[in-house]
Amino acid sequence: EILIGLVGSEMCIRDREEADFFITTFPVEEPEIMGKPWVRLSPMLEIKEQIALEQLVGNLARHRKWRYESVSKMYLYIDQYMEKIELLNYLCDLCREKRFITEQEAEGIVGRENLVSTEIVEGIAMPHGLIEGSSFLVFALLKEPIIWGRTSVKLVVMGCFQRGDERMKEELEYIFHLFLNLEDKNRLLSCKSAEEIERCMEVYYGK
Repeated sequence: EILIGLVGSEMCIRDREEADFFITTFPVEEPEIMGKPWVRLSPMLEIKEQIALEQLVGNLARHRKWRYESVSKMYLYIDQYMEKIELLNYLCDLCREKRFITEQEAEGIVGRENLVSTEIVEGIAMPHGLIEGSSFLVFALLKEPIIWGRTSVKLVVMGCFQRGDERMKEELEYIFHLFLNLEDKNRLLSCKSAEEIERCMEVYYGK
């Protein structure tokens, strides 16, 4: 059980002293509130804030660090320029050829992207979809950045998730932590080959 305190509101769970962490909607200068961690959220609860909240709750719940071997990964370096949907179709075709996904599952991934753009932070997009087979990730490093929704993207991480796969939830939490760390993210985006990005990820997973 994790108890949440709300700063700046009379609404809180039990007494503030019993809260495990605090949520605030305004800037706080101190690293802790009453000796407890805090996270600042806007009323809109944007994707970055959702990730930050999930990370904080995960840390408090003492989630174990996910092993590098847990979810299959494929690393690619794309040296030819393609538009967003063209690139996504290319990645899906590769996965269909390897029988990782079906044609219908590939159509679902592309169709989802046509409805909602999946850039998550500057420089990185994460298109995704549900599949019947085992979960896996494809890291596609682009030689030339492309426009992806509202940002320019250099790395596309395509996630194919088996419904109900609890491993992937922890895997994504671990990866999002990397994406939100500016130094780690820039190191990842500065890679020049599939081998280099794989080594970079191996180092990160080994921390």
